[in-house]
Amino acid sequence: MQPPQIQPEFYQLYIRLFQAQKLPAMDKALLGTAKTDAYIRCDHKGQKLKTKVVKQLEGGKCDWNQQILIPMQVPLMGGRIVMKVMDEDTVTDEVIGAVVLEAKDYILDEVVNMPLKEKDPVIKQLNYPDENLKKTMKAEDYEKAVTCKNGRFFWKNVYGAPLDKSNKTAEMMNENPELGSLWKGRILMQVFALKTEHPVYKVEQIPEEVVIEAQQYTVDRTYRFMTQINCAMALPEEDTKYEIVMSIADKEITTGEAVYCKGSYNRFNFRTKPEEAEFHGPYVNKEDIGSVFIYLRRKFKIGGKKNICFFRGHVRDFFDPNPVKIKWIQLNPDKAHNEVKEPHKAGLVGFRLSVHDVTQFGKIDWDSFKDSWGKRMPRRPGNLKIRAYVF
Repeated sequence: MQPPQIQPEFYQLYIRLFQAQKLPAMDKALLGTAKTDAYIRCDHKGQKLKTKVVKQLEGGKCDWNQQILIPMQVPLMGGRIVMKVMDEDTVTDEVIGAVVLEAKDYILDEVVNMPLKEKDPVIKQLNYPDENLKKTMKAEDYEKAVTCKNGRFFWKNVYGAPLDKSNKTAEMMNENPELGSLWKGRILMQVFALKTEHPVYKVEQIPEEVVIEAQQYTVDRTYRFMTQINCAMALPEEDTKYEIVMSIADKEITTGEAVYCKGSYNRFNFRTKPEEAEFHGPYVNKEDIGSVFIYLRRKFKIGGKKNICFFRGHVRDFFDPNPVKIKWIQLNPDKAHNEVKEPHKAGLVGFRLSVHDVTQFGKIDWDSFKDSWGKRMPRRPGNLKIRAYVF
C-alpha cells in the first residue's frame, strides 16, 4: 500500500524497436537459406504486447520500426521490463533470448534527442566525451549529452541459452538474459519516458522522421582487440586436451587444442594474429558491445564440440591497452549442457585482453606496450605461500 500523502506521478514509457541484427536462424532449411520469423513480446502486469513478425535470413537483419508504449507510475512499481525475442512457428513459438530494461533509467527530468517540453532546446546525444565540444556548450547540457539515458539511441544485445537446448536451465537463460551463456544478436533501440496524465498500453509504428534519424546508428564501426591466452588449470577431466574460445558479440576466436596437457592443466601459448584481431559492429559506444564470453570447449566422440563451461564479463573491464597483470578467471559450468556437475571443477583460465574502437580513436600499435604484449606469459601463475593457524 502507498501512503496517502504520497501522490503518484504517471509517465508514458516508449520502447522503440528499430532493427535487429544477426539473430540465430531458428528454422533450418534443407534447401535455401535458414531463417527466423522474429518478433518482440513484452508481458507487463497482465498485458501482452507484441510487434509485427518480420523474417530475418541467417546472418541478416530485420526491421520492425515499431514502438511499445507502457504506463509507468512513480514511485515505481514493477520497474524491470523483459523484452523476449521470439521466433514464430506453426506449432509453438520459440523464445530466442531476451533483453532487460530498468524503467528507473528513463524516468528522468531530462532527455536527449528531443525536447522535454514543447519549446525546450534539443540536446543531441554524445557517444564519447568531446573536449572541443565541451568548451562550446553549457556544462549541464554537455553532461546531459554524454550521460543521459532517456531518449538515447543504443544497441542492446540479446543473450540466452546455447542453441538446440530445451531443458529447464535453457528456458531460464532465454527468459533471463543476465543468466545467458550465448550472444544471440542485437537490437537498435531508443527508450524514453514522458510525464502524462493518462498513459496507455499500445503498439504502433515509429514516426518516419525518427526511423530516418535512427539510420545513422546502423553504420558499422571497426574494433580491434588483442588477447593472450596462456593456460588453464583445475580442469574437469585429467589428461584431457581442451580449447579456449573467446567471444565478443559475433566475433569468435579459438586457441585450438592445447599444445600441452598434464593432469588437470592445459597450456595454449596463444596470441591473437593481426588478421584475426578485428571485428565490425554498429555499436555507438564501445560499452554497448556488452559481454565478453570465455568458453572451455571439449570435443566429444558423440555430439562434436561443446562449450561446457564459461565465464561472462563486461567489455568495460578490458579497455586498458596495456594490461600488465594477467587476469585469472573462474569458469562456471554451463548447466544447459550439464557436462560438468560441480562448479569447482569448471576450471581457471589466465589471459590478457584489450578492446579498442578504431573508428573513434584510430589505429593502435599493441607492440608498443612492452610491459604487456611485449612479454611472454609465464607458463604457470606465481606461487603464493598461505599460512593458516588452527587453534
